[in-house]
Formats: sequence, structure tokens, C-alpha cells
Amino acid sequence: MSGRINVGFNPITLLMSREIDISRVIGWMLAPDGSHAAGTGYLALFLKLCGIDDALNPALARVRLEVPRKASGNLVGRVDIEVTHPVFTLLIENKPWAGFGPSQLERYAKSLSAEEEHTGKVVALLGAGWTGQAARDVASRCSCALRLGLEVRDWVAACRRLPADERVQQFLADFERYLDERHAGAWSKESTMLTELLTKSCSSVEAAVRIMDARDALTQVVGERFTIELRRRAREAGLPDTAPLADERPLFGHHKHGIIRLGLGHPKLDFAISADSGYFRDVAVGVCTRKETPALRRIYAGEISRLVALLGPGEQENGEWWPWWEHIQALDASGEHTVDGPSIWGWAADHGETGLAAHVVARALDAKRALDTSAG
Repeated sequence: MSGRINVGFNPITLLMSREIDISRVIGWMLAPDGSHAAGTGYLALFLKLCGIDDALNPALARVRLEVPRKASGNLVGRVDIEVTHPVFTLLIENKPWAGFGPSQLERYAKSLSAEEEHTGKVVALLGAGWTGQAARDVASRCSCALRLGLEVRDWVAACRRLPADERVQQFLADFERYLDERHAGAWSKESTMLTELLTKSCSSVEAAVRIMDARDALTQVVGERFTIELRRRAREAGLPDTAPLADERPLFGHHKHGIIRLGLGHPKLDFAISADSGYFRDVAVGVCTRKETPALRRIYAGEISRLVALLGPGEQENGEWWPWWEHIQALDASGEHTVDGPSIWGWAADHGETGLAAHVVARALDAKRALDTSAG
């Protein structure tokens, strides 16, 4: 109803479209001189998570973002959050959606000086897509792996129990809810509550299993309908057809890295919607190459420049496939969709002008205009 706010409204979801956005909030919380006015309270709680004694006068800590790190005089990368202190160093790499670069954590570990090695730690922050063996592998490669939707969420909750201004408390409450809804996955408070509800009796367990058995059928129906609607709108908008590459997986299936491509009239580039995690989670849209391309930023420098000029900066991690991309929530200017699992599926099932298919095609047309201008 006009004039009434959605009960699920969370302003944080409008602000957290990029990895750096989450890093900035966490860095702000860790800074002893942060405008939160909590002093070292938040930092002390985080140090305990990382196994560092908080009795080392944490007020001497300094927090910086996107800090270049060197090993043997060579640049090995830019760590997302760096916390330096006379007796310890924390290098925090935040991965809510993307994967790690080759030996990225090991390179950061090598960047710790001889003095830092005894008290230096490399900490990985992991989103919902990092589960099972993948998460354990990350934990084995660094000092500490914390899940954004579990340990970090609970750290924010603990910070909320410290005295603070009402505005700071509300901000932290929204941030905690965002981490729970967006990055907790199976550990979310809602999932825990539903699990408890569904296991209360034998009949409720049976009903839950029947629903689970129908999941693949539901996935297929929603996926097929979305694909049909997406391609219909693309054809009507004048976008050329394009064939999927060999071995590309369905967008809505249980596999990771599902993808649907739309043609842009470019010999080497398509527009695509892709899900990094199974069952249509961690979704992004953008311009995608038709083959793996090392040195992508150099080869497509002109195209990237035009895409950034017309579509905005997008995300900065291009890899070898994506000259330009953005998280799916960037398409939702209304703030109606929280981009958690249920919300994004509902958005995909909306075949109207506010539905996901309509937004994806509109963004593809923007990208085509940028590339056409570049070609001209």
C-alpha cells in the first residue's frame, strides 16, 4: 500500500551491493576511533574470535581498507581490511560472493614480516556459498575462517549488547539482520526456526520430506518459465539469439555456476545472468566472454571503459570471464527484494514489468548500447 513501508524493509540491503561495502562497515566497527564511539569494545570482541589476547591495549590498533601487501619487495595483493598493532597484525580478506585468487591467502601470509609472523594472522570472511569441504579447505589455508552469516553475525549481535548511541544500535541491528538473511544460508535464524518447527512431530517431518522431494520439480518449472520469459523479452527487444557454451549448467539447478546468455551482437561477448551457488543463489548479471580470457582487462580495455561510463563501475574482480558485472540487487532500485533465496525466486517468478526478466533485459540493452558505442 502506498505510504506504508514494507515490514521486511532493511536499509542495509540498499547499501551492501559490493564486497567493499561490507568491508567498510566491518572496518568501521573494528576502528577504536570509529564514529560508533564504542572505543575498543567491538575490536576486543573480534580479537577473541581470532584467538588474540584483547588485553594488549587494543586502542593502539590502526585499521585500513584495501591495503597493498608486499612479500620480498613484490606486491602480492591488496588485503580488504588490515588491522595493525605494535604486537599483532590482522589481515582480513572478505569473500561474501567471489572466490579466492590463486594462493591468495598464502601470499598474504608471506607478506607478514618476521616480527609479525608470531602474532600475525590471516583471517578469511566467508559468505553463504562457502559450505562443507570448500569452507574447510579455506580454513586450512589461513589462521582463521569466519562465516559472515554465523560467527560475524553473532559478533555483531554481541557488539549490540555494548552501550552505544541509539542510531548506532539500530544500524548494527540492521547489519546483523542483513548478515543473517543474506549470508547465513542454513545457519540463518529463520532456517533454524523452521527446522525446529518441522521436526516437532512425525507428521511434520513427513510433510517436510514431501516438500523436499518436490524441490527439483519446482526448480525445473520456475527455471523453464523464467528462461522462456527472459528470451521472449530479449527477442522483442531486438537482442540476437545466442547459444549456450558446452557444459554450461542450468541457472536454477543444484549445480554451481548456472548461467543464461543473451546475445549482444558482439562476436566475443554476451550478456549473462549467473548463479555462483546452487538453487539460484549468489546471482550476478553482466557482460561475459565466450571463452576464458587471460589478461581480460587489457584485451577489453575499451569495452570496459564504455561499460563503466554508461552502466557504472560494477564490481572490480573481473577474473577471466567477466569484463563487467554487478550483483543482482543492483537491478532493484525499489528495495523490494532482499535478494535472499525466497525473495529472488519470487522475483524470478514475476513475469510483469517489475519482474526480474524485465530488469535483466533492460540491463542487457544498456550493455549493448555501451558496446555499440565502443565499436563505433
